[in-house]
Amino acid sequence: MKISHLKFEYKPSQKPQGKLAYKEPEDIFRPSEDRKYDDPVSNIKKLRQMSNSKKRETVKSINMDGYMIPANKGKITHLCLTYGISGYGPVKENYQKVFKTFLQNMPDARFTVLTSDDKNRKELQSIVDELASSGIKNNPERIKIVNTGQEVSIWAQDSTLVIGNKVIVPEREYIPDEGDKAVARKITRLNPSLKFENIEGLFIDGGNQLATEDKIFLGSDTVNFMMKDMKKYPSKYDRITGELNIKEAEKLSQEELCKLMLTRTFPHQKLVFIGDIGEGEKQPEAHIDLFMTPLGKVDPETGKEVITVGDPFLACKILDKLKENDPEKYAKYEEMIKNKIPNCHERHPLNTITNFIFEEIFLMGYKVNFDKAAKKLEEEGYKVERIPYLTHSSLNNLPNITYNNGLIDGDNFFMPAFNIPELDEIASEVYRKYGYNVIPVEMTSISSQRGALNCITKVLEREYES
Repeated sequence: MKISHLKFEYKPSQKPQGKLAYKEPEDIFRPSEDRKYDDPVSNIKKLRQMSNSKKRETVKSINMDGYMIPANKGKITHLCLTYGISGYGPVKENYQKVFKTFLQNMPDARFTVLTSDDKNRKELQSIVDELASSGIKNNPERIKIVNTGQEVSIWAQDSTLVIGNKVIVPEREYIPDEGDKAVARKITRLNPSLKFENIEGLFIDGGNQLATEDKIFLGSDTVNFMMKDMKKYPSKYDRITGELNIKEAEKLSQEELCKLMLTRTFPHQKLVFIGDIGEGEKQPEAHIDLFMTPLGKVDPETGKEVITVGDPFLACKILDKLKENDPEKYAKYEEMIKNKIPNCHERHPLNTITNFIFEEIFLMGYKVNFDKAAKKLEEEGYKVERIPYLTHSSLNNLPNITYNNGLIDGDNFFMPAFNIPELDEIASEVYRKYGYNVIPVEMTSISSQRGALNCITKVLEREYES
């Protein structure tokens, strides 16, 4: 059964504090009056019945109101990127190579690319023109590169969600650049088949959710930020709960109410929260797409769906052993990292990261948060594969070594890579084990800004067989 879906995705960087979420009252999300809020389990059964039907049919996401399109299945047919990098340096060079890799390996996909200024537009257009001479399809309908005239970050993922055929602006705690909050509207103006909406009260950053056919994984900060906002603006949430037909709102705790609001908004998929909920509690990383990846594959031995989860202790042990056995090679890796990171002031960047994380692991229980996430996913029925993960939200201007923040395109997996074979190959082997063609994409420079491949992309449409 072939399913053509309009899809969503993204991730952040170093986040300026205190910017308010963008709202346009006339566009605020309103559920239709006759919308039914069924038990999510029954809706999931309906999806599976569709999937098991012998008749081949195309199901459009336009008919799937409130359905977050899966991130782990299907060929990508339409991808959005945002590009605003001034001057020239390692990050810009890295980004342009990544863009070229996408064009070369996704020859039939459409691209909508929004830039900050005409200089940035011309830089990317020159890459398209160069590849056109070698046979890459190049026409304005397939590859749209548009100067927005506004500052946009490279983090296409976070400031928009794609739900059905709607490109939505969620509320956010932080916005990297002012132009990011206008990205959703610009996408829909360039692509009339997509509809713009603003959604109020639901603090879901694109990178803090990961959807599969029957589940949505949400970082616990989604609920924590909602509860924080609810205390500030109770009347706003009185109105929203009324629109969602939550009659028992006054009898529920804030946490229960927030979860019910999310369930009513996404009735087709079970919600699974990653991280602890409550004042002072937090999830393992700023966004869950940094450290976990649901695969569109099943483990042949157990019959379970597979998820990879980052393991900082594993990465530290591998590098510690490398440093002991081959200090010369280790020193070369450190020098390579310094050359790829703008304004890197660390003489020994890998040492800095591993020493910091070892302290966090043994003194602050840093590893525990990742282990708790892995255990919860196992309890949800998944086969969990642990892979190297080497970063911390407190470490700026150092590589964010993650093999989770990739992009699934059918049987291709665009995997962040860091030219450290001792780490890269361990992660690659896990993805190959489950049938993926791994396309390594070097991300050292970009990752120093606190994101990787999923962070810089937003899937607008994908097609997959279920």
